[in-house]
Amino acid sequence: MKKLLYTLLTVSIIFSACEEDTSLPAANNNTNNNSNNVTELEGTWIGYEVNNSSIEWTFIFTGDQMDVTPDPLTLEWYLADFSIDTLMYPKQIDMTATDCGVSSYIGYLTKGIYNIQNDTILTLSACEPGNTDRPSSFPDANVDERTMILTKQ
Repeated sequence: MKKLLYTLLTVSIIFSACEEDTSLPAANNNTNNNSNNVTELEGTWIGYEVNNSSIEWTFIFTGDQMDVTPDPLTLEWYLADFSIDTLMYPKQIDMTATDCGVSSYIGYLTKGIYNIQNDTILTLSACEPGNTDRPSSFPDANVDERTMILTKQ
């Protein structure tokens, strides 16, 4: 159950607790600054967590906001603001929960990485909200993270 509570946000997904909201950092001119911005993540992505295909995840990216829901619906769902840095390798994503099934995650930063293959396969790995770690690979055995493999719809 604890593993389910870690989702990206991500996304989610796995971070050390802090007592303050952390604003999203600038992303080397590749950051979403408002909901009118469109990124390579824009759209609906559906897939599964690596090592746990029992739950199907839907990630919807619109501008600088994301909506993450599992099927079947559990306590683990997220609405978040996000920013990306496409100049880093792997690309980085920072997400802050604005609403979620675990109210203690609201306002906390989630750090993650992602990769898109052929414009259709998204691999996203992230730590728990509040954890200061960021994964460096898919998956990353050195941090407590979750990795999702999603297909663009």
